[in-house]
Amino acid sequence: VAYLSILAALHGATAAGSQCDLPQGACAEKRDLSSEHLLISTRFTKARTHAAVEAAAGLLQGGSSAAGLGSQQEGVAALEAFVMKQVDKALSNAKSALPEDTLASLKAFKDYTKALQEDVLKLHASDQKDIDLDLDDIKNCSRSGLEAKRSSMEEHRRQHHACREQQAAMVDTMQKKCEDYNRTRKSDRFAGAPPTCSLAKVATDSPDALEAFETCLTQTYKWTAGLEPLREACHAAREELYEKAEKCKELQSSFEASACLHTTKQEGVCGCRERTIAHFETRRKTVSEGETIRQHIYKSAVQMGCFIDVLLNDATDKR
Repeated sequence: VAYLSILAALHGATAAGSQCDLPQGACAEKRDLSSEHLLISTRFTKARTHAAVEAAAGLLQGGSSAAGLGSQQEGVAALEAFVMKQVDKALSNAKSALPEDTLASLKAFKDYTKALQEDVLKLHASDQKDIDLDLDDIKNCSRSGLEAKRSSMEEHRRQHHACREQQAAMVDTMQKKCEDYNRTRKSDRFAGAPPTCSLAKVATDSPDALEAFETCLTQTYKWTAGLEPLREACHAAREELYEKAEKCKELQSSFEASACLHTTKQEGVCGCRERTIAHFETRRKTVSEGETIRQHIYKSAVQMGCFIDVLLNDATDKR
């Protein structure tokens, strides 16, 4: 009587709520079963002869959780129909004991509800792992060499910028040195009185001619000594500027090439993100749909397990 009171209370709580909270269509299938356990006895053959985990594994055929949940949901609907029919019988006839084959099925289904709860949790953990892996794939798109390409581009940019700054400074230096040379060259000191003597007698043996040559050489040396260093500085600055400009051109080419490589890699990363995000959204939608069904399966397994416990205990008392 005590067990039947508990059973009536549980049954009443179920009736007071939703009589069937399965997705549309499954309720009709659940309530329209004509026999007590024909459908489920064939579906749960393994549960009556082997471990409950094997029976659950039979319902998980199909790979993905979404594929497995269809048959699980049908099984739970059938299990609910069978168990609730036994509940109705027990409440309508308190003195009548359940048949042995029905009790055997209830015991098998009790093991199955436990295994089913474990499987639902395992599927949840498995799907969560898949979701986490998909998120990692999205993150890995930005890690797949883009940062290295960006760093290379920035380094080439830095080198090219530094070179151009040096080139600009060298232009100013060259202009100043050449201006000094040209201004000095055109000054009265040099343009107004350049040496007019001849150095043609450099090979003479005549004392008079040699004296005239050496006098001219001294005058020419003194004249060029104030001008030649300026000329050399101007021409050296021009040569250094030319070499620096060539070097900057090379660095500019390297910078432009690295910028193109970075852009190409960035486009690849964007494409990678589009693909991985689309894959993630598809999986997330599938998992979300599966989770909704699993919640019902888990809740039903717990509830049916409770009903079965009461029925089995009641059957034991009647013996």
